[in-house]
Amino acid sequence: MLTKLVVAMAAVAATVAQAETIFRETFDDADWESRWVASTWKPAAEVGKFEQVVGKHYVEEGDKAIKTSEDARFYALSAKFDKPLNNKGKDLYLSYLVQHEQKLDCGGAYIKLLPADVDQENFGEDPRHSKLRTSGEDAVNMDHKDTIRAESDTDAHVYSFVLKQDNTYEVKIDGKTIKEGPLDKSWPFQPEKQIKDPNQSKPKDWVDAKQIPDPEDKKPEEWDDIPKTIPDPDAEKPEDWDDEDDGDEEEFNAHEEAVLAKTEAMAAKKKQIQDEEKAKKEAEAKAKEAEKEDADEADDEEEEAAEEAEETKEEAKEETQEEKAEKDEL
Repeated sequence: MLTKLVVAMAAVAATVAQAETIFRETFDDADWESRWVASTWKPAAEVGKFEQVVGKHYVEEGDKAIKTSEDARFYALSAKFDKPLNNKGKDLYLSYLVQHEQKLDCGGAYIKLLPADVDQENFGEDPRHSKLRTSGEDAVNMDHKDTIRAESDTDAHVYSFVLKQDNTYEVKIDGKTIKEGPLDKSWPFQPEKQIKDPNQSKPKDWVDAKQIPDPEDKKPEEWDDIPKTIPDPDAEKPEDWDDEDDGDEEEFNAHEEAVLAKTEAMAAKKKQIQDEEKAKKEAEAKAKEAEKEDADEADDEEEEAAEEAEETKEEAKEETQEEKAEKDEL
């Protein structure tokens, strides 16, 4: 069964360069459709419609999102920035919240940075568009040389992508970095410097394993208690650092922290709903069991009454036969 691709989105996209928010969408007002254009690049029978809903686990009054309404359908929306995006010499931040309210079996979703002259009513799988794969079994990998994991549970998660001016990148889930590194080593922007020799064959005694375990090696004691990273007590912001020119992460971090707080509240409400549903099911099961016991008891009483009636009938029959026998003797 196909599942919904993008289930819930709120504060889905915020790009920050020089502390400037280029785009922000919460989908919680009645006019959200006037800002977005639905694409007709697929036949109508294959296209689904986004619906504005209150998330099942939302906790703030008036907080809404858009949700795919049908399984096994294509969905495409686009909205224009107020002005063209130019991230030259700046860090670019993209963040969004997504939740699958049902189990994800198959699907994929994308956030694309489109050219200013894009035909919004007909855009789709155009390879010229910058693509950020955001959810699905192989989510956010978009030709990435390594696998970038994504969550496939039914909790809300905050995904963030940072494209840095030093040509490196960072991918975060719920505020935690899961992948980072140089762009040129992670995506095939340029042809490979080396290619395989089709005439070269592997030696017969070649071992494919790049590494083999050392049988004498042992994990040091307390190894698992050592944190992966520790703060540098001597680290300080450079004296020549300029928040306006070099980029200021405070606004983006504040946005990310706010959305993370939302996911935590949603997780708490989800657990509350699950506990209530579990308690309700247990109560219904107990009620059914009690009803069954009462029915069984009533059946037993009815069966006993029938047996007593049959015994009375047999006794009466025997008495009649005895009386008849006595009369015959006389």
